[in-house]
Amino acid sequence: MWAGLGPAVTLALLLAVAWATELKPTAPPIFTGRPFVVAWDVPTQDCGPRHKVPLDPKDMKAFDVQASPNEGFVNQNITIFYRDRLGMYPHFDSVARSVHGGVPQNGSLWVHLEMLKGHVERYIRTQEPAGLAVIDWEDWRPVWVRNWQDKDVYRRLSRQLVASRHPDWPPDRIVKQAQYEFEFAARQFMLETLRFVKAFRPRHLWGFYLFPDCYNHDYVQNWETYTGRCPDVEVSRNDQLAWLWAESTALFPSVYLEETLASSTHGRNFVSFRVQEALRVAHTHHANHALPVYVFTRPTYSRGLTGLSEMDLISTIGESAALGAAGVILWGDAGYTTSMGASAGGRRSPSQRQRDTDPCGARTRSVPEPGVSMLPPAHHHAFVRYRLEEAFRVALAGHPHPLPVLAYARLTHRSSGRFLSQDELVQTIGVSAALGAAGVVLWGDLSFSSSEEECWHLHDYLVSTLGPYVINVTRAAMACSHQRCHGHGRCAWQDPGQLEVFLHLEPDGSPGDWESFSCRCYWGWAGPTCQEPRPEEAT
Repeated sequence: MWAGLGPAVTLALLLAVAWATELKPTAPPIFTGRPFVVAWDVPTQDCGPRHKVPLDPKDMKAFDVQASPNEGFVNQNITIFYRDRLGMYPHFDSVARSVHGGVPQNGSLWVHLEMLKGHVERYIRTQEPAGLAVIDWEDWRPVWVRNWQDKDVYRRLSRQLVASRHPDWPPDRIVKQAQYEFEFAARQFMLETLRFVKAFRPRHLWGFYLFPDCYNHDYVQNWETYTGRCPDVEVSRNDQLAWLWAESTALFPSVYLEETLASSTHGRNFVSFRVQEALRVAHTHHANHALPVYVFTRPTYSRGLTGLSEMDLISTIGESAALGAAGVILWGDAGYTTSMGASAGGRRSPSQRQRDTDPCGARTRSVPEPGVSMLPPAHHHAFVRYRLEEAFRVALAGHPHPLPVLAYARLTHRSSGRFLSQDELVQTIGVSAALGAAGVVLWGDLSFSSSEEECWHLHDYLVSTLGPYVINVTRAAMACSHQRCHGHGRCAWQDPGQLEVFLHLEPDGSPGDWESFSCRCYWGWAGPTCQEPRPEEAT
């Protein structure tokens, strides 16, 4: 049912070489011992008490981790630190007012660091147990040239600061100095934040949401020739962030699907290359180990509540698993449970649909960046695949061990809110798993619980489509790990270009054929099937 989803796409030479050689060991699972986890980070807690649409525990058993991004929930396995929950993050608000200095070079790093302990203690109150800690700072990017469109305000204000001190300087000198000051301060804010929180809560895996990114959105301009690959210039810019990968302990790329990419090969490629880039980063920036990759996704297409199709479930969850991600985080906001229809399959008029906030954030972009769901079906796989490829590439560099990569994804398409179909879950979750991600984080906002209707809609989707697929791919990843890797590593495609085989159980529930998969060993193990103890490498 989940095979035969499209032609293979040729990989970048660097990634092919990396896959052909023995891969660095990576961090073992931190939750249930499963090599690939699917985490539910959707605020659906209102469906039961408020709308009388309980999400039965047996319906949620598919998810290894359950959490809510809403304020008031503490000591969860997944904690997201938005810009107003962690220190004094300098940024501009939606009406261009300066907050905490506006640009990073105008902020107070000392005051910011002084605030961190109290903020971390508020949400992570004990050292135990281990968990994921995701910093969601999206207002500016630490690489100067990436602050385009609505983020150009950070470059403009940086130039003004320099010009005010040196009115006699020529424009080119002002720009050069402004870039230096901005990038240096941005680096200090991110690095010192990571160093502090890691020392304070060392058992958590820390990283920044959307890092690394692949910027493989060129399907908007080049539909006919779209491959999903991460542009070479963006791969190079990710390598400029070696300092960030060296300090991170996990990677959190996202593979949100725009409905344009629904049930398409392009959607699969979109997811696949995003995960593969994360895996590349996870392996190339660490000397002796790879960072775990956790992929963020949504159960619906971006900016709406329509569920992902069967093909897109495979492209998101299935591909993430097959690529070797550590897991998938299903993300959502309160819109999933603000009405009864969010869980029961009810229909809403366009006027009833609420606009989603930014993934992991409480604001909307004035110029939204395209995601998977804006693509036609033919481009989904390319979009996802190259984004993951870039995250994996970054995770490889700079550390003694590759970083874990976790992808963020949405349950819905960004524009319409339609839930991802089975095929689209394969394109996102399935691709992430097949590439070797540590997991997927399914994300959603308050729209999933906005009414009784929305709650029933979500309930039906969990029971009929999402839950069964998640159980299938997580059990398959576990079976492959035990049968092929002695339980000491996770399975990932031998050739990331092989798009016909996923980490799926057979229709009768029996294990599949894992010949297309090789092993990514955990720390302390080595060999083609992770059969050789290496205690000196265990950390």
